[in-house]
Amino acid sequence: YTTDLRVSKKFLFGFRKEAVFKFQTELYLVVKNLFDTKNIVKVYNATGNPDDDGYLDAATSQSNIEAQTNYESYLDLYSLKIANPNNYALPRQIRAGFVMTF
Repeated sequence: YTTDLRVSKKFLFGFRKEAVFKFQTELYLVVKNLFDTKNIVKVYNATGNPDDDGYLDAATSQSNIEAQTNYESYLDLYSLKIANPNNYALPRQIRAGFVMTF
């Protein structure tokens, strides 16, 4: 779940109180996912976890991992590969805007 927030302020402008030419402006601020909640939208089938596919811990893959030239580098790069940001909903977004009607 996410919480969104919208705050706006309207202003009315014109040359005189009884002026024909008046226009209205609105300044607004929209914050999507206000509390920056990490909502999981996709997981790996083997583990049910969005950050781990289970390959590094599987007994069948240990011989392949140990055969790599640089073991630690391989682990780090594989961890980067499976860290998919699309497994989570969008992070907090802040939008500011200006609307003018006349």
